[in-house]
Amino acid sequence: MSLLRKTVSWLALLAILAAGLWLVVNQQTVSDYVAFSTYTPTTEVAQIATDSGMSDKGRFYFYSSHPQIADASAFNKYCERKEQNNPILGCYIYPDHKLYIYDVSEPGLAGIKDVTAAHEMLHAAYARLDQATKDWLSPRLEEAYSRLKTDNLAKRMTYYASAEPGARENELHSILPTEFSDLGKDLNDY
Repeated sequence: MSLLRKTVSWLALLAILAAGLWLVVNQQTVSDYVAFSTYTPTTEVAQIATDSGMSDKGRFYFYSSHPQIADASAFNKYCERKEQNNPILGCYIYPDHKLYIYDVSEPGLAGIKDVTAAHEMLHAAYARLDQATKDWLSPRLEEAYSRLKTDNLAKRMTYYASAEPGARENELHSILPTEFSDLGKDLNDY
């Protein structure tokens, strides 16, 4: 075998190994791009993404989670209700990366699907953050929570502490930006 042929063979092998390593390291990103590119939103889902003000990146996480507007039967099948006094209108299922929004039709609750969609999309985004970013966010979320806390929010966080132990920052990451406008410079910029 000639030197050129050996060199080309080794380079091809190294390229295949490098590509394989890249795929392993970026498995979630690749999976998200496949999920995003194979999902066609319904007219209602696309309108919710627009009305909720999702950025392109937010829309990417939202569509990558194949959001479904679900009637009561389907919603209750996928979204577990852990306490009777805390109704839920959406859920993000991890590690399946699926998102469900309850089909609220009550006219007095116009816009609730938009807020729910944004909240659940932020769970999808949080699930993809690296630990360093989560560590950076944690004190900023806690500071914003301390500054913005209401009795209702404190009760909700108490509920999450018992229903979903260890999910405090994830919940703050979804609740604060969908319910409060001034989170502080760092979080507003984030």
